[in-house]
Amino acid sequence: MTLMSGISYAQTAPATATSDDDVARMDTVIVSSAKREQPLQDVPLAVTALSEEYLQQLGADTFEDYALTVPGLQLNDLGNNSSEVNIRGIASGISAGDLQDSVITLIDDIPSADTKASITQPDLRLFDVERVEVLRGPQGTLFGSGAMGGAIRIITNKPELDSLNGKIDVTASQVEGGDLSTAYNGMVNIPIVEDKLAIRAVGYYRDTGGWVDNIGLAGYPGGENVNSGTSYGGRFMVKYQPTEKLGILLNVTHQNSEPDDSGYYNTTVNGELARSTALPEYSTDKFTLVNLVADYDFGFATLTSSTTYYDRDAFRTSDYTAYSTYFSPTVELTPFNGTVKSENYFEELRLASNGDERLDWLVGFYYRNQAGRDIKNEIILPGSEALYGSNPEYGAPNDIPYDFLLSNETKEMALFGEANYEITEKLEATLGARLFKHEVDETGYSQGVWYGARGRADVNVDAEDEAATFKGALKYNFTDDQMVYGLISQGYRVGGTNLPRVDPTPDSFGPDELTMYEIGSKSTFADGRFTLNAALFYIDWTDMQVGLYTTNNNDYYIANAGAAHSQGVEFEGQAQITENLSWSGAVAFTQAEIDVDNIALGASAGDRVPGTPELTTSNLLRYDFELYSGVDAFVQGSHQYVDNSYTIFNENSPSAYEMGDYHMVNARIGADFGKWELALFAKNLLDEDKAATAFSAAAVYPVRPRTIGITLRADFES
Repeated sequence: MTLMSGISYAQTAPATATSDDDVARMDTVIVSSAKREQPLQDVPLAVTALSEEYLQQLGADTFEDYALTVPGLQLNDLGNNSSEVNIRGIASGISAGDLQDSVITLIDDIPSADTKASITQPDLRLFDVERVEVLRGPQGTLFGSGAMGGAIRIITNKPELDSLNGKIDVTASQVEGGDLSTAYNGMVNIPIVEDKLAIRAVGYYRDTGGWVDNIGLAGYPGGENVNSGTSYGGRFMVKYQPTEKLGILLNVTHQNSEPDDSGYYNTTVNGELARSTALPEYSTDKFTLVNLVADYDFGFATLTSSTTYYDRDAFRTSDYTAYSTYFSPTVELTPFNGTVKSENYFEELRLASNGDERLDWLVGFYYRNQAGRDIKNEIILPGSEALYGSNPEYGAPNDIPYDFLLSNETKEMALFGEANYEITEKLEATLGARLFKHEVDETGYSQGVWYGARGRADVNVDAEDEAATFKGALKYNFTDDQMVYGLISQGYRVGGTNLPRVDPTPDSFGPDELTMYEIGSKSTFADGRFTLNAALFYIDWTDMQVGLYTTNNNDYYIANAGAAHSQGVEFEGQAQITENLSWSGAVAFTQAEIDVDNIALGASAGDRVPGTPELTTSNLLRYDFELYSGVDAFVQGSHQYVDNSYTIFNENSPSAYEMGDYHMVNARIGADFGKWELALFAKNLLDEDKAATAFSAAAVYPVRPRTIGITLRADFES
């Protein structure tokens, strides 16, 4: 068990020399994975914590830049604003589609995506964040629905009450066979009233160069490097500390991401990394959140209230021109457009004990109201109204032969709590539970000649479900630096409704649930210079939500029609080998399989879950040295390996496409001149061209080709 430390991985702040020798000791990492601050190595849970410094060392700006360093985490990269994340193989397929995501991503404690059927995923930028925490395994007790595979928490830097400071950085990079990319970041922290009031403003802008060609676009070669795009955003935060007991934090965050076209290619199209569609295909995502957090210290406990308004506006377009001849005598440029607008209101109220007592506890109430969520889909076929008339049910008014609208209101309420008790000086127990209720009310319609002889279908469905999840852990501390633990935890996804179909389908589907059993250990050796963490887990997944198609009319619907399991082992370590040389690494072996035959999925018991590689590894080696007086420099190299996986359950099927099985080698060198730093980097030095993700041979999302770049960073402090 000493060699199986509980999968928590963190990069720390700069190491400090010990009094005993010249080799540096790694600093203690603090996380808030249990919604209270505690040292990472004390948490009986599989947690990876990536500090701001480590993210800068990686040059990490998005999920793509750090995903391969986290054991058990798989990023299904479907291009800008469309990527999906799964942890430990908990995924129904490459994309969640109409389902709730199996991993919840939070900005601080605020969910960043809709409850379900989120057509886009915000590609969150990582400038000026304190750390990223990746919690592996179900986190239903503290984080609710959508955290059944795990949770990713992006913890932002907060205003500092006593320091005027700021930073800027600029990055330029060139991708092999593509365009130039630039990124601009800036932050300023200003105390207004010392020790009482401060503001922190963050802004960023990205101009991302593409490398995939779309030879079908009109005006080609105007269709070169089409997967380019721009994004911008920022945060404005106000911190007010009127007394020692009361603290108030206001956070206004906005991000807008607008890619030009999708980044997939078709293996049947001549030319490297190319496809042919008559129209660009892309997803845009825009969100604004306003969050107000108030903390009051009663002495024995702290009361926290977090109130949030979250507005999202997503758009996706696909090329349906190839289908236009079914409804038109001539080929017409025919887009399929989907729009989702949603407004969300969150309230979380929790009371957490203070002090270093034998009993620590936390209780809370959670409420989420997705008050207004409209999903609008339409196909635009020029000239179709003249052919079919303006009858909305069987015609094509305004040249729209398919018109779909679904409005829903989703409410989720929960009571949760967790307690940790020191049974003896060495043995601790943790118990947690969450009681939740989920309600959804959906109304809408689907109509138009494209919908066929079925005419108009109306939607008016109410559904609700309620259940409970539990968590229990035992931790035994051999010493202050070595512990083992055992953990049982549960997670769930909410149920929902199906649209009316020609073939009989269920009106609604229920939640799916899973239970995880994990044992692990966390160890620190050699006076804090080495850590080794590992975990062994088994996950039982029941009432699995899957997307199915009817036999007669190929109608899509969702049902609880499966069961699966996932098991594996994960290791993480880091070492300050010498005063100048440091290493960090991770390895994960995951075996995720379906347990029952499912003809509709084309799956047999024992088939691997799509998009889940069995083996992933990661290593980073860094050497810091003094270039000359007052100037520190570094040389850094990293390597990650991703094993193969497949697009569907049956990997022997002719329609199965292989993904992964590639090595990613990166390098970075730079110098710190005090107030400013210069770094040169190269990503994917071997120029791997394997599929990072795919739906089929006609839709392959490649690994980003070799990219060479430079970053200039400057900071100031009064």
